[in-house]
Amino acid sequence: MQLYYYTKLQYGLASVRDKRIKISLYDSLNDPFDFLGVATDSKDQRKELKAIRDEISAKSGIICLSETWKEPLMWGHYAEAHKGVCLGFEVRAGHYEQIKYRAERPRLADFGKTSIHELTDEDKAQIAFRKFNHWSYEREWRRVVDLEPADFVDGNHYLRFDGSMVLKYILFGSRAKISSEQIKRIASANPNVKLAITSPANTAFDIVIDKFKTEESVPEDNRVLQLPVPDRLEFEHAIEKMIDSSIQSVMTNFLRIPRITPEDIDFTGVRRRKKRPVKKSP
Repeated sequence: MQLYYYTKLQYGLASVRDKRIKISLYDSLNDPFDFLGVATDSKDQRKELKAIRDEISAKSGIICLSETWKEPLMWGHYAEAHKGVCLGFEVRAGHYEQIKYRAERPRLADFGKTSIHELTDEDKAQIAFRKFNHWSYEREWRRVVDLEPADFVDGNHYLRFDGSMVLKYILFGSRAKISSEQIKRIASANPNVKLAITSPANTAFDIVIDKFKTEESVPEDNRVLQLPVPDRLEFEHAIEKMIDSSIQSVMTNFLRIPRITPEDIDFTGVRRRKKRPVKKSP
């Protein structure tokens, strides 16, 4: 399973050099609803939920990765507006949990509970892997890691690369300030890692590998000109190319309507008129 980590160029290169990745803490995440997403009815409940999060954050952190390297928003938000880098890893699937995106905040009743203290470890795990669906472009997968054995440097915790997390790709943003000589040195120090330079696509809102710049700057043995994309993402991209945004919106809304049947609506989106019974002449 391949997952990707977007970051600034200096941090990405330091991660490659030191063979480790930063561990994020819950109270430093950019989503204030992380682990606080449960809808609460009182100030006391909110305090109790935050206390649980603080307790967990003191002992463990998370590695946040994405299942795609092709998302323009990820390059813009996390890779310093395409001046950064995206690291690709081969990971053990069992170590990572896919984020579930939801439109509504869960309530205690959804877990069969009436108070925060009744939440089980399984309930807390479900809360930790749920996010508002507006974050779905991140296509995030998470791994929870203990802070105790992690490297602690300059106030940050780091997880060392190991057999469960193998660096496979280094993808440079289209605006990354890095020379061909620097790329060659990185390639020489990482002979088993493939490198490429990316660019915005010419015909779609997509990120692709710039084959010309990659062939020009990356040694042949280290370059990659095509990367695999999960089948599900390929399907979504194909749909996006086939239909325009207005139809996509109609399809999205259609899929959100519960228990709808062909008798209710036809393919044009116009409700069918019920046939009136024909009166038989006497």
